[in-house]
Amino acid sequence: FDGSKVEGFEIGAKGLFLDGRLTADIALYRMKYKSLQVAVFNPVTTTFTIQNAAAAVNKGIEGSLTFQATDELQLR
Repeated sequence: FDGSKVEGFEIGAKGLFLDGRLTADIALYRMKYKSLQVAVFNPVTTTFTIQNAAAAVNKGIEGSLTFQATDELQLR
């Protein structure tokens, strides 16, 4: 099988707010794969083989918040 190529980016930010009681982060990303390597199951021989797929795009946004409401209670 051929090698894979990936082109992409990720950008994000992190911050502390409310005297450090609130932490937040966010990230945006996009990855474009060429000759993506995938494992294909063959039920006749019960084996997996590696093959190249055409292309794929993986994109999204992710983030998290953590709030320290009291010394004993943390919300995520």
